[in-house]
Order: sequence, then structure tokens, then C-alpha cells
Amino acid sequence: MFANECLNVYMFYLPRNSRLRLEETGPGTWGPFPWWSVVVEGPQQVESAQKVLARRNHPLTCHVPESKAAPLVLSLDAPMLASTRVVSEFWFYPRLARELCQLLIIAHRGSIAVEFCERSTEDEWEDDLTSLGVYLLDLSTEQARVIESWATGRLCELLPTPPVEPGEPMSLVLPQFLTTSKDIDPWDL
Repeated sequence: MFANECLNVYMFYLPRNSRLRLEETGPGTWGPFPWWSVVVEGPQQVESAQKVLARRNHPLTCHVPESKAAPLVLSLDAPMLASTRVVSEFWFYPRLARELCQLLIIAHRGSIAVEFCERSTEDEWEDDLTSLGVYLLDLSTEQARVIESWATGRLCELLPTPPVEPGEPMSLVLPQFLTTSKDIDPWDL
């Protein structure tokens, strides 16, 4: 119930087109869907992205940290991306409520849309991105359970104890953490 209530509040405050504003590689959402953008440059990186899109069989890897202060890391396990230095690894910090709620969405949906975009540098004044395609990355049931458990545990630690005062709904507590977490540098945590 706690995770569902956090998701309801997050979805209310979620910018509906955060995916469209991404200009760099990074996790985001497009409405209620987890949507990662992976920006590639140059012929080798474009070729690697096209191979991943053609095969569509590269799994998600999940590294759960041993420390409560370290981030959970999700990545697309595609060696050809790593060999051409394409970033396809995403860190979710335990003190950032927005990122923890993104993890809850990922766990509840059970999949992530991974969009590969090529950076066009023809015009030196503009950075245009062209979509190469989208890869729907499914999570295993175990991965979804682990991600949800980790995110829920970190949200419980982040919110005041008890998480909600008697009679005070989550909608009054969580929003302040959602708005402040976008201004926090994760390296300062």
C-alpha cells in the first residue's frame, strides 16, 4: 500500500513529457511509462545501437548495493555498447525521492522502453536528436521484486518516521521530497 500511495503522488506531480526534454543519456518517463534515452554519436556507436535494436535480446542487469548510501544501478547488458563507449547504465540514488519513484514505476510496469537517439552535429549551433528506434526491455519477476523492495525501503527511510502522521495523507508529505530532490547533487549525498 505504501508503494502504491507513493506512486499515486508521484504520478500526480510527474511532468508528462520528461522524456521529450532529455538531451543527454538518462532515465525518464513518458507519461506513466519508464523511458530511457540513450544518445549515441558517430558511426561506431550508431552501428552498435542498431545491432541492439535488431537483436532485442539483451537483458537488464541490476546491481543492488550492499550499502544503504550507494545507488542501485540498472544497465542494458549489451557488450557492443560498452565496447564503443555508449552509456547504458543508470544510477538511482537512495536519497532522491524522484528516482526512487521512477524505480517503483519500472518495477510495477515490468518493462522499460529504451530509445536510442543519434546526436546530429551538422549545425554547430543546434544539437538535434534523431530516434534510431525503441527497444522494450522486459524485467524478470525477480528483478521487479528486488527493485520495488529496494526503492520502497529507501523511501521509508527518506520520509519522516512514521512516514505519515495520523490523519495526514502521503500527498502532503511526499511532494516536498519530490521537489527538493531535483535540486540535489547526488554526489553531495
